[in-house]
Amino acid sequence: MIYVVGDSNVNINKMLILKANELAKELSIKTKILFIDDEIKKHHKGYDVGEIILLKNKYFRNYDYYRYSKALLKIFEDVDIVLFPSNEKYKEVASTISYKLNLSLLREAVDLKVEDGEILVGKFSSNEEKYLEYSFKGPGPYLITLKNIFSEQKSSGKEIDKVKVIKMETESPVLFIENIEIIEQNEFDIENTDIVFAGGRGLTESSFNKLREIATFFKGAVAGSRPMMEKGLIKPSEQVGQSGKIINPKIYLAFGISGAIQHITGMRGSDVIIVINNNKDSNIFKYADYAIVSDANLVIEKMLLKIRQIKDQKMEN
Repeated sequence: MIYVVGDSNVNINKMLILKANELAKELSIKTKILFIDDEIKKHHKGYDVGEIILLKNKYFRNYDYYRYSKALLKIFEDVDIVLFPSNEKYKEVASTISYKLNLSLLREAVDLKVEDGEILVGKFSSNEEKYLEYSFKGPGPYLITLKNIFSEQKSSGKEIDKVKVIKMETESPVLFIENIEIIEQNEFDIENTDIVFAGGRGLTESSFNKLREIATFFKGAVAGSRPMMEKGLIKPSEQVGQSGKIINPKIYLAFGISGAIQHITGMRGSDVIIVINNNKDSNIFKYADYAIVSDANLVIEKMLLKIRQIKDQKMEN
């Protein structure tokens, strides 16, 4: 079974279904599309699939990665492949499901096909210079976020309009919090904290927002290089470097920072420097105590998933 997770964009849905049906034909399985947002009823009908499923719950009207992921986990049965739209919302949901169930996930795919019974996923490298093909190993289900690679989808004339509605039970989004600790903002100042999470050109705006959530969890501060300040992603008081602040935290984590000398001047006095960058030749690695050669955006996403899992466990207990 192939599940397509529907979006509010009809064209994207039809693109996902087109690729799903191509795979389903080769693998001799069926395709279903499901929606988990009660606000997009007008987009629920007219798709060339075996079944259209609508997950209903009043709390789904406002996106929440935890509830969306939990709803999907309850529905998936005998599933081989799940296709998600490749937007920030569903990449987050797909990553959460992948983490919780330890499933394989390929993001930003641009093509899918079957050769000799094997599913091949095509995507471009992070710098978009190379086209690569991946295959899945081990048992499924396999999770894929697929980019919108076609401008318009034509009707096949086989669309169905009948919608299967499933009413989902889920808890109220209201959380009861005890013993709230009020922390003054200056406690998170980059000059007065033990741990600093700094971001550079290698981070997307979305990743920078996630970095703030990570820093809050560790009671640390967020900082950045001058280009990040010029983009408006950090305040001038959060800029590290010759034209910013000179800091000496116990731990300095640099995400996607190349290591211009102006920036190095501002953080080289840190006790421990941890560098995450996908370019192993970046100057900042010369100053690293620990180094990870990887896409800093992916590392941030994995860190945040683990943090959210810890938070979820605390709420459930």
